[in-house]
Order: sequence, then C-alpha cells, then structure tokens
Amino acid sequence: YMHGLGVAQNHKKALEYFKAAADKGNAEAQFNLGAMHIAGLGVRKQYDKALHYFTLSAHQGHTLALYNLGTTHHDAGDLDAAASCFERALEAEPTHADSAFALGLVHQDNHRMREALRYFELALELDPDFDQVPL
Repeated sequence: YMHGLGVAQNHKKALEYFKAAADKGNAEAQFNLGAMHIAGLGVRKQYDKALHYFTLSAHQGHTLALYNLGTTHHDAGDLDAAASCFERALEAEPTHADSAFALGLVHQDNHRMREALRYFELALELDPDFDQVPL
C-alpha cells in the first residue's frame, strides 16, 4: 500500500499494516514506519518518531536504518555515533557503497584523510558508477 504496487496507494493502510508488524518486532516494518514519518507519508513529518523507528530497526541490524541513523548523527555533528552506525551498516551489508562513502566523510571531517580515502575507494570498488566520491 505504501507505493501502490499491485494495489491502490493508501498511506493510512500502509501505516496500519507496518505498525502491526513493527509492534511484533519486524525490522523492515520499523524501517518503513521511520521512512513514512520522516517523509510525511500519511502522517505529518515527525523526526522524533522516525528516529525511534529507525533505531528499533537498526538494533536488529537493518542496513538502511543504520545508514539513516548515521546520516542523522553526522548532520548533528556526532561523528563518533555516525561512524559507529556506518560501520555497523557495512558489517550488515558489506556491499553498501553509500555507507562506505559516508564513513569516508566522517573520517574526512575528523581530518583522517588516509582512512577517508580508503572508504571512498571502497565505495567506488563496490559501485564503480558511484558518482559522489571526491577523487
């Protein structure tokens, strides 16, 4: 229902189903609830609720939830928490180029240029078409 694939798009119904699954501990549903709250799909935008659901999902190792939390921490200037999230995302999904790139940015912000370069190169290795790497 969230994207209207095979059914009419209905954000309220998507929220209902995701909430039921999230309450039972489903990491994908928790992630999707976070995405809906951050984008304001079927609800008003609520970053605190989005972070809550991303955190629940991240605790189960959900790669995109970890990446989103890392991005949030990075944007807030908490580089240690950001690095931890991006590292965990790469552990969960070693081919996640976005997490490699983001970890490179954290190292760059910490003036650890060799480590930054290592992760930028990893992002390119994982996805040769990755176009964000500043090399």
